[in-house]
Amino acid sequence: MGWAGKLSEAVVSWGGVLRFGASTANDDVDGWELSPFTAARVHWRRKQIEVLAPAETAKPGDVIHEVGHVFAARRRPHVLEDESVFLGWEILIAKLLGVLDRWRDGNDYQIDTKPGYFEDIRHLSAAKFSSVARAAIARGATYGNIVRMQPVSVRRRAHGQHRRSL
Repeated sequence: MGWAGKLSEAVVSWGGVLRFGASTANDDVDGWELSPFTAARVHWRRKQIEVLAPAETAKPGDVIHEVGHVFAARRRPHVLEDESVFLGWEILIAKLLGVLDRWRDGNDYQIDTKPGYFEDIRHLSAAKFSSVARAAIARGATYGNIVRMQPVSVRRRAHGQHRRSL
């Protein structure tokens, strides 16, 4: 099973749905929120993510990020003010799925590496990326979407289960 199938299984275990090859990802209706940078949309309340691309061609960075909006954040995407609360979660998910390099190469995160100065995550040195990852993972642990170095859902399932790792 590839990265997309493993991620889909995790989403199901967290009480949600991840669809690839969705026929529509173009309307902001009925609670759906469009991703401004990817051909995807999320329904935060229903815990659903739809990706226009089929699983075989979808970009791991895009998909993992949208899944993060639904399961690693406590607020809807257009309400959440600071996406960095799930950056460490994304890094660990990508690592567990074996797509960390593809995740990093396909992302345009701008990292605040020193006051007033941002660097593109794709261009950080290995040492700088490692430092950023450690800080992001520590922040995720404080936020609660990382437990014992495992990315977990912060959203409760209907049956009271939550926090299952990948």
